[in-house]
Formats: sequence, structure tokens, C-alpha cells
Amino acid sequence: ADGYEVKSISVTPTQLTVTGREEMIDSVSEIQTEPIDLTGVTKGIQGNYNLVLPSGVNSNVTTVIVKVDIQ
Repeated sequence: ADGYEVKSISVTPTQLTVTGREEMIDSVSEIQTEPIDLTGVTKGIQGNYNLVLPSGVNSNVTTVIVKVDIQ
């Protein structure tokens, strides 16, 4: 919402294990979640979000809990 900004973001779990071909794993520097819509959010949100894994990369975790604090 206008006039608000993200104060902090936390993700649980904080670590995961990825598997796949070595060249695919070597190219992974971050794992993103599906987009999180903050439209109209004024206090913060928490929810389960799917990970978006690169093709050929697997993870022992497929969803994470994301907490976004708004100020």
C-alpha cells in the first residue's frame, strides 16, 4: 500500500538441499518463491509459498513459510 514499506522478510526453513546434475547445481545462486502479492497489505503477511526451482534441479523442500513485516 502507498506509504508503507517492507521492514523485514523471514523464510522458514532457512536452508534446503538441492540435487541434480553438477553443472545445474553449480549455476544455482538463489532459489526464489512464487510471487508474493503485497497489494493493500499494511501490517504484514505470513503464508506458505511454493519454491520456483530451475529446470533439472530438485529440492528436499518444495514450499516455505514466508513472513513479511510491513511498516
